[in-house]
Amino acid sequence: MNLFTRFWKWLLSLFWSKNISITIIGLPAAGKTTLVRALANQDTEEYIVPTIGASNSKVTIGRVNIDVHDMSGNKKSRPLWDEYCNRADVILYVIDSSDQEAVTASEIQLSEILHSESLLQKPILVIANKQDLPESLKSDDIMARMKLENIQDRVVKLFCISAKKKTNIDSIINWIVNEF
Repeated sequence: MNLFTRFWKWLLSLFWSKNISITIIGLPAAGKTTLVRALANQDTEEYIVPTIGASNSKVTIGRVNIDVHDMSGNKKSRPLWDEYCNRADVILYVIDSSDQEAVTASEIQLSEILHSESLLQKPILVIANKQDLPESLKSDDIMARMKLENIQDRVVKLFCISAKKKTNIDSIINWIVNEF
């Protein structure tokens, strides 16, 4: 790439870049940090230490800069969710679709989030992770179990993915980039 081309791309990025903030929440072991790694096109196969509190990172996709706030799913950290979600353009709520009990618990937790006054009108992407496992629920079952079709006060989208295998990650990225 010659000097003029580099300069031109840099100049365009000054005027055409986007900055988006996302907060990733969900119960423990849903695959939130693995999703962050998949979004950044990093290795997702190695063991990941559970997040404590919040972990912040940046992902750049083309001319889109995404500030990612990966929140711990443990009960002690959940009071922080509201604060981080408030600052986000979009919330990614990750569920372990292979664990029936976790899906039920996730539905209850999502209901609490939806009733938060400060998060009204925030778009929420429900990320049904671990679709590579044979026991994972499919989209129709998740829609029904999570009562997603009943949510009318904001944009709610369901994405069925495997963060570990990086399956359908591009659909999440495309939605975020096109909406913001």
